[in-house]
Amino acid sequence: MKFGYTILYVSDVERAVSFYESAFGLKRAFVHESGYGEMATGETKLAFASVELAKSNGVSFHQSQPHEPSPAVEIAFVTENVAIAFKKAVDAGATPIAEPKQKPWGQTVGYVRDINGFLVELCSPVVASPPPYSIRPVVPADTPSLVALSGSSGLFKTEELDAIQEMLDDYHSTKIGGGHQILTYDESGTLLGIAYFCPKEFTDRVWELLMIAVDAARHRQGIGSRMLLAVEEAIKTANGRLLLIETSDKSSFERTRQFYRKQGYSEVSRIPDYFTDGEGKASFTKRM
Repeated sequence: MKFGYTILYVSDVERAVSFYESAFGLKRAFVHESGYGEMATGETKLAFASVELAKSNGVSFHQSQPHEPSPAVEIAFVTENVAIAFKKAVDAGATPIAEPKQKPWGQTVGYVRDINGFLVELCSPVVASPPPYSIRPVVPADTPSLVALSGSSGLFKTEELDAIQEMLDDYHSTKIGGGHQILTYDESGTLLGIAYFCPKEFTDRVWELLMIAVDAARHRQGIGSRMLLAVEEAIKTANGRLLLIETSDKSSFERTRQFYRKQGYSEVSRIPDYFTDGEGKASFTKRM
């Protein structure tokens, strides 16, 4: 026994197939004149059958309608960038149900309804359960490990690590009581990430992420996503309204910018030559 098909009963098979091509980027396998069509989805097929064909087979069912509640089932598509997939689907005519949101386990999930009223989940891959960890406020004894972590993150040059040391020393001596917060990702005593954020002066509850870094050997394992989520939760607890993130506009930072977009941040501006000639600033924001 193997799972071979998921078949959705629709009033117009050709229209449904065309919609799934434009909204979700799927390719059709075929559409038959009998009122049946399949998408090229690998060994397990997503297929559509006309209501008339289903009834001719002696099947009775409650037909899905866009103006009625969705049937108690969903189609799920996995993508590396849920925000982009969500926008593409809505632009193609899908009805937005739930904007993409990161879940506590690290997965990003959004929901739309297709033109026939079926519920479609757009989600990032499920990451393996992480080893036991905590995301906690830093203490002075963490400083040597955090400086070393910054150096291994790939974001800082060796000559910039003294500035990281000074930043941490200044935080513990003068900034910690003024709303500034630094969190670290602690995996059984090994520090793998750091995030520094604070309220932005002369604004109405705007916070700024000054720094976020993860040990390069542990990139793409969900640590940065979990840290950023912890930052957002801390800001929400403090009644923050908006989080601002600024980074370089150089092509070498495109992966960083894509990370922020994946977490639901919108790029709102670029200032050419901000950091130095040839290196501008890209600004991202997200409402809390």
